[in-house]
Amino acid sequence: MSGFRNTVDKVAPELRARRDLRYTLLDDVPVATLISGHALAASGVLGKASTGGYLPVADQCAGFVTGGLLMSSFARDEPTVVTGPTAPDLRDPADPWCWHDMAELPVHGMRRCRRLDVSPVDDGRTVLIDAMFRDTYERADGVETIIHEYTLDAAVDPVSGVILRSEATPRVLPWQECPGAVASARRITGMRLDELHGRVRNELHGTTTCTHLNDLLRSIADAAALIPVLPTE
Repeated sequence: MSGFRNTVDKVAPELRARRDLRYTLLDDVPVATLISGHALAASGVLGKASTGGYLPVADQCAGFVTGGLLMSSFARDEPTVVTGPTAPDLRDPADPWCWHDMAELPVHGMRRCRRLDVSPVDDGRTVLIDAMFRDTYERADGVETIIHEYTLDAAVDPVSGVILRSEATPRVLPWQECPGAVASARRITGMRLDELHGRVRNELHGTTTCTHLNDLLRSIADAAALIPVLPTE
């Protein structure tokens, strides 16, 4: 997980520069690797010793705060396994373009879904950004459950690329301390789309933030590739 994104930037810098969709997919590899560990713990394949040698980094994010539920459970060698709510269908029958086709999740499978929509405002000086992500896990009984889900409502100046506002809404969070990170989404207001990757990674860290929410905040830099193809009339 460590250093993967920096390596991608060195090997194929042009992907991020032109907001190539492949870059967005590669950018999610580390976090997909991280969250897939939930399947190992929840399925019971690791047995009682479900830490598997892994220890979360204390105070890395709101959910990992020292003294919180997650860190305390690891300190007792009794790591807590998240039980999320049933996942409603994201697809809208009235909108066949809302999602691409997705195979059914296998038992003990995990998936991260992402969506990024942009739409112009009549004044011509603002573009709205509507983004979300959802991490799900398929239980042994065939029920798909949600581990993380956030939506983001933002606005950007299409000429300068400056973010005018940014508000996150938590839909499902795994730990009781996680809501402490919600307000950090506002901190990207005033940043430009082309500097989100560096500034979010360098400035948004610690117990007032969430690594998964940060992924969502960085991903809206892809709006720079969508804005030029918006209809002009």
